[in-house]
Amino acid sequence: MNTALLLVNVTILRRSPTLWKTNFMIANGLQLWGLVILNNSLSFHSMDKMSSVFLLYMPAVVTYVERHIKGHYIVSGMCTSGSWQCELSPVEAFVLPTVVSIAWVFMHTLKVEVMDRNKVYSDPDLMTPLKNMVQQKEGNVNKVITAVARNLNILKNNEHLDLDKKYATTLVLFVASQIISTMIMFLVSFLCFKSAAINTLCLVIVLGVLVWNGAIEYFPEEVKEEITTFIRGLSTRHVPTMRRISNTRVSNTKLVEVQLPEELSDNDE
Repeated sequence: MNTALLLVNVTILRRSPTLWKTNFMIANGLQLWGLVILNNSLSFHSMDKMSSVFLLYMPAVVTYVERHIKGHYIVSGMCTSGSWQCELSPVEAFVLPTVVSIAWVFMHTLKVEVMDRNKVYSDPDLMTPLKNMVQQKEGNVNKVITAVARNLNILKNNEHLDLDKKYATTLVLFVASQIISTMIMFLVSFLCFKSAAINTLCLVIVLGVLVWNGAIEYFPEEVKEEITTFIRGLSTRHVPTMRRISNTRVSNTKLVEVQLPEELSDNDE
C-alpha cells in the first residue's frame, strides 16, 4: 500500500507535502520494523525475501532522502520551506497515516483471508503474515498476543492461537495487534522525522539485521546451532551453556591426544 502511494507521490503528486509526510510516517514505522519482527533477511537466492526487503525497506530510504538530504540542500516536495523549517501537523503525523494504515489492513485481510482463502491455506509454502505469526509458536509476537488474549479472557490458559480451531479469534487478534502496533510505531516515525541521526540509526539497524539474517543462512548447520545456542543463552542469561559446549570439545580433544601414544605403541609392537 505504501509503495503504491509512494509511487504516485514520486511520479504524479511530487509537490504534495501532506502526501510525502504521510508516506514518511508509514514507511519508517511498522512497515520498516516489520522486516525485523518477521525475521526477514537479505537472501539473494530467495525471490520472496528479496522482494519483501525491496518493497518494505526502499520506501523508508526514499522518504529519508526526501526529508533529510534533498530537503537540506534544495526545496523538496516534502519540505517546501527547507528541511530546517519542515514541521508535522497532528493530522499529518497521526490521523492520515492511521486512516491509510487501517484501510490497508482491512483490504489486505479481505483479499488474503476471504477472497484467496482456499488458495492461501491449500498451499503450505505460500506464507502470509498471519500464517507466519501463528506457526512461530516461540516468536515474540505470538507470545505477546497470546498473553494479552489470556489476560483479557479471550483465550483460556491452555489455549493458543490456532488457524483451525480458533480461526476467527486468531484473525481478530492479529488485525487488532497490527492496528495498535502501527499506531505505536508512529512515535518512532515522528522521532525519525525530527532527527536525521535517529532516522539514519534506524535504517542502519534494520539493514544490519537483514544482512546478519541473510549471512546466517549460508553458514554450516553446526555453526548455526552454536550461534542459536549462544543467542538463546544471552536472552535467558544461561551463558554457561556455551561454556559447557566448549569444555566438552576440549575434553574430547584431550581424550584423543591421550589415545595417540597408545596407538603408536601398538604399532611399534
